[in-house]
Amino acid sequence: MINTNIEGTDALCYIGQDSYQSGVLAGRLLNFGLNDGDHALLLNLDKEVSNARHLQDKERGFKDFFNHQEHKSVEIHAESFEDFDNTPALRAWLGDLFHRYPRLNGFFVTNSRAYKLAAALEPGSLERVKIVGFDLIEPNLALLNENKIRFLINQNAWHQGYLGILAIVNSLIMKKEMPQNQYLPLDVVVKENAEYYLRRTLELPMTVL
Repeated sequence: MINTNIEGTDALCYIGQDSYQSGVLAGRLLNFGLNDGDHALLLNLDKEVSNARHLQDKERGFKDFFNHQEHKSVEIHAESFEDFDNTPALRAWLGDLFHRYPRLNGFFVTNSRAYKLAAALEPGSLERVKIVGFDLIEPNLALLNENKIRFLINQNAWHQGYLGILAIVNSLIMKKEMPQNQYLPLDVVVKENAEYYLRRTLELPMTVL
């Protein structure tokens, strides 16, 4: 299992991040830019969110972080928007959210589509709000370099795939016992260190079996 750990299966192992802890981390990062009384939105730009265990775990971790803050009160909302490729529809929907929550100043996008949120925000809102997202894909990195995305959490999809193949080889050929969970680090990427993570991915050595 890669990225989503589905319970009740006879999987060899799970490879990926601890989804709950990635939600906690996103809350901690977003909290740096929020003031007492602000609102923050956990945004699922995805389809069939109710069936996505890793998104549910991220939401739980995100909410738990803010629920345990003693010196700052931030109101948390969670929403899903499935028509994320329709920028005008997303922009209109966001406008309604800002009308309902005038102090909505932070967004946590639970997957790699933070750039779609940024594309739908009005320029004034984009300059004001803080965005935390996932994955070092080109459109996200461009916005990170422009300070329009504050933080990206690197899920390192390349390394997940590599470890998956390695686990199969070690199990079937080398007859090794595999750990049930292989958690990857929660890498926090800002514009100052993004180039390092991109270079590190390209230079990762092949592990000897």
